[in-house]
Amino acid sequence: MPLRAAAQPSRSSIRLYRQLHYGTLADFYVLDTRQYRSLTEPCGYGTGPICPAVLDPARTMLGDQQENWLFNGLGKSRARWNVLAQQVPITRLDVGGPSEPEYKLDKWDAYPFARARLLRFLAEARVKNPVVITGDLHDAWVAHLKPDFDDPASPVVASGS
Repeated sequence: MPLRAAAQPSRSSIRLYRQLHYGTLADFYVLDTRQYRSLTEPCGYGTGPICPAVLDPARTMLGDQQENWLFNGLGKSRARWNVLAQQVPITRLDVGGPSEPEYKLDKWDAYPFARARLLRFLAEARVKNPVVITGDLHDAWVAHLKPDFDDPASPVVASGS
């Protein structure tokens, strides 16, 4: 696999997350939402309802070190735009229905406390113009990102997928 010199494996991990600056216009935070996250299968794998194990506040999508790195960078950013580039949708994606909600259990939906922590940070730190771009799904869409998707009055703190 082609890797930058700084990302060469060290023991069992490869540091893939990094920050890129585009002058004062944009800071890009390239995240790794695969390597450091808590186990993805507490409710099974694929699509299904959220189980109690997912509601553990200690579950993480980014891992503590990467999350602290991200919050530190975003907190210091003076860029006009702050772009988070990452692998899986951060918005809530109920693929079931009103009577039987179902979620993709390898996305941010299986990490609701980690997602809320990130989105609350964007609001509280007043990060300028945060945008989240996502790979993984083979279509294009955009959503309002809120710290609490259950509360219609929750503020929109970023746009993205």
